[in-house]
Amino acid sequence: MSVLQKPRGVKDWYGEELIYFNWTVHQITNLAWKWGFSEVKTPLLEYAEAFKRTNANADIVKKELYEFHDKSNRLLALRPEATAGIVRLVCENKLLQPQNYPLRLFTIGTMYRYERPQSNRYREHYQFSCEVIGDTNPTVLLDTLLLGHAIIQQLGIEGVILKLNNLGNSATIQQWNQALQAYLTQFKAQLTELSQSRLSTNPLRILDDKVDGQLPFISDAPQIEQFLDAEQQALNTWLQQQLTQQQVPFEWNPTLVRGLDYYTGVVFEFVKDDTTVLAGGVYDNLVEELGGTPTKALGFACGIERSINCLSAVKKQAILANQPPRLLVIGLTEAALEKLLQLSLGWRAYHPVTIYPKVIRIINGIRAAQRLGYRFLGVIGGNNLEQQTITVKDLATEQQTTYTWDEFRQRQVL
Repeated sequence: MSVLQKPRGVKDWYGEELIYFNWTVHQITNLAWKWGFSEVKTPLLEYAEAFKRTNANADIVKKELYEFHDKSNRLLALRPEATAGIVRLVCENKLLQPQNYPLRLFTIGTMYRYERPQSNRYREHYQFSCEVIGDTNPTVLLDTLLLGHAIIQQLGIEGVILKLNNLGNSATIQQWNQALQAYLTQFKAQLTELSQSRLSTNPLRILDDKVDGQLPFISDAPQIEQFLDAEQQALNTWLQQQLTQQQVPFEWNPTLVRGLDYYTGVVFEFVKDDTTVLAGGVYDNLVEELGGTPTKALGFACGIERSINCLSAVKKQAILANQPPRLLVIGLTEAALEKLLQLSLGWRAYHPVTIYPKVIRIINGIRAAQRLGYRFLGVIGGNNLEQQTITVKDLATEQQTTYTWDEFRQRQVL
């Protein structure tokens, strides 16, 4: 019988990769708590309408959505992103109370997109998402951008640039779309089939297309700045001044758009080389579109797999070196092994203790510890039973120390 394989586009987590994963998640969520965010959990399954109502023209809905009818013929979907689910949670559970504004919420979990698997892109991938619902004033916006920057700094990812643009609002986006449509129509024959289809539905997406976005006539296309009012332009100036003062490396990109239709106002991406590590923006209409009252909101998402891939070799070595020491304990006799089972419960208050499951000689115990990745080996033999001691050998330095059972139980000694 053949060995079962995991589906294409998903990843197993184990060993060092899982250590990097847990470390990355801990760093990000710890910063979210420090910024005043509270954690929420939303289901993997939502009604497909939650995504189709807000992103009808986005690739993640038109091409990449995992959707199906259940046994009651209801159209469900695996979430392709977290924002719609969080907003749905807020609306359904009536969390939008004035005394709660702004809500600061985050979640972390798996997202699903049916796209061609490639480097750093999976059909199932983990994502950290944080949302501020109830206010998007300049201070809130800047504070959220600084959280994104702090995440990049905390992870130690170097060479990251914050790229920003201001889409204004729904009216300015519509004006920009119309101007782009009129301008790009004259070059329709030079566009790919995908971009030609976007001309009538979402011409903004042509600007960030990996192929057509590089065509020479794109640089002369109408830019959003032509349609921004004085207040929106003043926000752009203020943001750039503040980011400069905060020493955040940034680049104002007037052609930057995001792949999700619900974004309005400022959008942004933290980019390393050609990889977007963290991205988001303002979405002032999404809450209303999902059944809530008109509410300003903004947020961003950070890909965990991409973040891990951007960690340097030095950072990964440091992460592994800072893991809690692990101890393999062996019994040289049946009586010693039996005593280990009794003592280990108390010892585990301070030490991760793994008991080797059978009597073994010291040399074989050393080999087993090295093979299993344990730095420390604890030994109890005949004399240890009489003296109520354990001998601990550091396999990295070859030093060994003997402790009484009470010493080992009452304090951290590794």
